[in-house]
Amino acid sequence: MNSARSGLPAPPRIPADPVVPDRSPGIDAVKAAVPRPRVPERGPAPPWSARRKAAAAVFALGMSLVAYAYLAYFQRGIPWRFVDLDVYHDAGVKLRQAPSQVYTRDFGSRKLPFLYPPFAAYLFRWAAAGGVQVLAWGMTLLSIACLGVIAWLAAGLAGHRKRTRRIALTATVAAMAIWTEPVQHNLFVGQVNLVLVTLVITDFALPAGHWARGVGIGLAAGIKLTPGIFVLYLLITGRVRAACTAVAVFAGTVGAGWLLMPGASERFWTQGSLSGARLGPDYLASPYNQSLLAAAVRLVGNVSVARALWMIASVVVLVAGFAAARVFARHGRDLTGVLVVALVSLLVSPIAWTHHWVWLVVALVPLTAAAVSTPWRWWRAPRLALVSVVLLCLPLPFVVTDHRLRVFSSPQPFWALVNQWGASGYERRYSVCYVVGNAYVFTGLAALAVAVIAARRVTLGTRNAPVAPDVSRKVSVQPESRAHSRR
Repeated sequence: MNSARSGLPAPPRIPADPVVPDRSPGIDAVKAAVPRPRVPERGPAPPWSARRKAAAAVFALGMSLVAYAYLAYFQRGIPWRFVDLDVYHDAGVKLRQAPSQVYTRDFGSRKLPFLYPPFAAYLFRWAAAGGVQVLAWGMTLLSIACLGVIAWLAAGLAGHRKRTRRIALTATVAAMAIWTEPVQHNLFVGQVNLVLVTLVITDFALPAGHWARGVGIGLAAGIKLTPGIFVLYLLITGRVRAACTAVAVFAGTVGAGWLLMPGASERFWTQGSLSGARLGPDYLASPYNQSLLAAAVRLVGNVSVARALWMIASVVVLVAGFAAARVFARHGRDLTGVLVVALVSLLVSPIAWTHHWVWLVVALVPLTAAAVSTPWRWWRAPRLALVSVVLLCLPLPFVVTDHRLRVFSSPQPFWALVNQWGASGYERRYSVCYVVGNAYVFTGLAALAVAVIAARRVTLGTRNAPVAPDVSRKVSVQPESRAHSRR
């Protein structure tokens, strides 16, 4: 019953006994005296220092070079036939004997024409003085050295200024790049493309306003005409002085050729040698020619129709590519702009052999840096892009032709399953063969589309960015307002 309702007083509350903690000093002393086992804390492993990463990358590069040299020289697994280098050597020798026949004769073991400007022919005249073996060793060592130089300069253009990180990135890219098909094919035939890429990338690595900017592009265009497309890139990005320097250096190479070899120069610049008319349709249709024109020839099987399609596609690629490259250059991404222009030149050029695609070395630098910096998930976009590009460019030692396996001694890309286009016509009969047989072209078009979309996003992001207040105008008004307040 409730006491309040019954009128009786409530019973008194008895307080509970307080709990007194045991503070006996004897027990505390015993606990302190008993040793406790130390359990090691298992946390994440300490990250590698920058120096250890650089040392590991340099070691990997050394092992890669040793392995390649062992396979190439001692085991003859990757023999160097120097098909193009033989042409350079024989043309240089012929230039000493009969200069007027340089652009009328075929040279080398494959009887190929010499298609370079007279200035390049004069350089090979002196380079061939030591014999073909000396020239072959010199070109091979120079090309391998250019791998490291290209990766180092591209890493600097990508914004990696710390020495240890730059060394690690350079060594990693060079160790991977030497095993890709464009680089191996370049070494296999003895081409000069790695040297030309080095000249071009050196120009863009120089500080802004440097007097030598443009010299490398001019020299590269004097040796091989295709690097001249970077003059247009200099113009549309406002580097007029560098563009004028490049044009002046190129004009100097042309003038030197006319002065030293007037007959050969007259034939090269005026009688069709410049257009590459000596290359027949078999060269255009070769699967090693990875250009828009070659893809069109392999699609329709008619050179005249293919040229019309190529011209239309080239205009679209040129406009879209240069527009994207200009956006990247204006926003401080010069390396991306250079890569886009190089990709455009490869696509629109009538002849783009696979060893011309050594610009892959430059592209591996930002891909590798992005793949390393992202969290470890192999399907993340940068890492997946790096793995895809490397796998695309890995060579295979065999090729399937006419339903039979035939072993090749030269480096073959995996898409060489359709190597014998002229004999079998697989690419016109099977759509899968056409896609695989134009792997570089389609990959280049996809990369160009990604670049255009990225440039569009950069432009929209700049337009939608909030405008910062003009602080300088406010500061200039403050003294005047103070003066009025004092009055």
